[in-house]
Amino acid sequence: MTLSLNEEESERQTDFICLCQEAALLLCNYTHCQIAYAVHGNTDNLHTHFILNSVSYLDGHKLHLGWQDTVYLKNTINELLQRYNFSLIVSKE
Repeated sequence: MTLSLNEEESERQTDFICLCQEAALLLCNYTHCQIAYAVHGNTDNLHTHFILNSVSYLDGHKLHLGWQDTVYLKNTINELLQRYNFSLIVSKE
């Protein structure tokens, strides 16, 4: 997964790093999987990549996310984005 800011928002690096830390914790708690992330500033926009180990550290089962999980995660990450005053994720329709 990748979370990317627009060029104007990329100047707020400290806020974005805090947001990424919260998002990684949220993903970890929701999926019970290990999460690693890296924040990149080597492009026009600040972005982060989340890498997820698809095997649960609780029970060893492989992660399966359905569309309802995806909607929940998008909405929850949008709440974080809103709290930090960043643009929200919008659906392409």
